[in-house]
Amino acid sequence: MVRSLQGKVGFSVRPRRFRNWLVAGPLLAAGLLLGGCISSIVISTAQFKGMVAYAPTRSTNQIDAGNARIFISVTHALAPEVHNTWTSWGNGETSISNYQTAVAEVVADDLTKSDLFINANVQVRVQSDNGADVSQERTTLMGAMAPASAPAVPDRPAPGEGNADVEIIVRTEESHPKDFQLTVSMKVVDVASQTVINTYTQQADLGDSGFKMVDRLKAALQTTLNQMKANLAADFSGGKLMELAVKAARLDPADLNSLLVAKDRTMTIARARNRALVAANTLTLPGLLQRRKTAELVDLTVKMEQVILDLEHEAELAMGSAQGEAGEGNSAQRYREWALVYKERISILRPMLSAIKEEIANRGK
Repeated sequence: MVRSLQGKVGFSVRPRRFRNWLVAGPLLAAGLLLGGCISSIVISTAQFKGMVAYAPTRSTNQIDAGNARIFISVTHALAPEVHNTWTSWGNGETSISNYQTAVAEVVADDLTKSDLFINANVQVRVQSDNGADVSQERTTLMGAMAPASAPAVPDRPAPGEGNADVEIIVRTEESHPKDFQLTVSMKVVDVASQTVINTYTQQADLGDSGFKMVDRLKAALQTTLNQMKANLAADFSGGKLMELAVKAARLDPADLNSLLVAKDRTMTIARARNRALVAANTLTLPGLLQRRKTAELVDLTVKMEQVILDLEHEAELAMGSAQGEAGEGNSAQRYREWALVYKERISILRPMLSAIKEEIANRGK
């Protein structure tokens, strides 16, 4: 699904002949306050954030994520022509990068402090325009921000990592320096299948006056994000977020062969696979034993034994990781949960394997 919201936020425009220095107003003021030539001044992320931060509006509708792990990545970009304009004002790359980081952090704060998600573990990473991490990752539980001292999760969720079920990728970009435009885009991605579930796009007009640029940017960010959050809540209400993630994995109890997997990409998929195997044991296996040829049953036996062997290996690795984390004083819950899921799957598969072997033996009598 794609939502394109071409809403325009209108503002008054200063005369064109004043544009070159008016547009640079906030940055010039910041440089003067810091005392010195702008080209030699580095404005920090905290200083920029103080200029553009606002109090997020609480979401009227919330998304029950069903204990899903949600990863939010945020990037604020300057189009090349805008970046050149900033450089022509005498700004160094460090100040420009700090500004981009500040805006991205404001967006991240809006998404995590507006109570958009409930029953969710939300991890946030702010990135620079080139993809490098520029701020500490933060973790949200049930929509409440964890303390700044909370340990960061080291790795970005990716297929095979098991860190996240859903990724929300947000990119904001400023363009058109003659009449500044802000574009906000958001993608919702199922991590397991790397499928883009929904996209949202909205644009806002920031005008060409520097004296009110900060106020316009704040208003535009808040307005567009409020609209996107409302659309996101409407699209994923009623548990649809996790339903989509599980559906994308195609966990069909009728297809026993596809369920024989030793390592899943996310915990939600892993638990859903175990439940599908329980259903397959009752609904699928009896008919399969009657219809399949002996050679096919032998092949299935071999595959099941190999999967069990791999599961035992993964369970041992997970337990070893859990012990290592606990020994260093860190939380080992994530690894213990994976070990438990692997052991549960082994306990489901062993009786099924015995039933298949018994059928093969009976046919040989």
